[in-house]
Amino acid sequence: MKRFLLIVGVLLLAGCTKTVAVNPPAPTPVVDHTITLSWSQSEADSPVCSATITSSCLSGYSEGTVSGTTFTSLHTDAMTVCTGTTQPESCTTTFNSSALAIGSVTFGLVLDYIDQNGAAQVLPAVTTATPTTVAADAPTSLVATVK
Repeated sequence: MKRFLLIVGVLLLAGCTKTVAVNPPAPTPVVDHTITLSWSQSEADSPVCSATITSSCLSGYSEGTVSGTTFTSLHTDAMTVCTGTTQPESCTTTFNSSALAIGSVTFGLVLDYIDQNGAAQVLPAVTTATPTTVAADAPTSLVATVK
């Protein structure tokens, strides 16, 4: 009888599966790049939009990358990134992005404005004269132990 119960117990347990918790792999780390862009902008003929100026005015910038004719926005800024008392004014922005490809990257900037009918418009992207090389991060802190 003991043998019979032992065989039945083994057969019952043989059909059971044990679930083992498996930790998922850690996500790939996201490399965050700090990007600074500088340019000049004249506001002599086009005022900056405000509560009282709502058409035929400059409203801001979209900064990003350009590949062929495709502009990909990474960041937006108000016209306040431009400062100075003479025209053209100096403009600078700094932002972080993890959306950069490794290799040759052309940065661009689009001027956002409101036309005379109050409709939002953009000027075609102005790009950097030469592409910037975005390098892959090299491995660091390599330690070898030999016994």
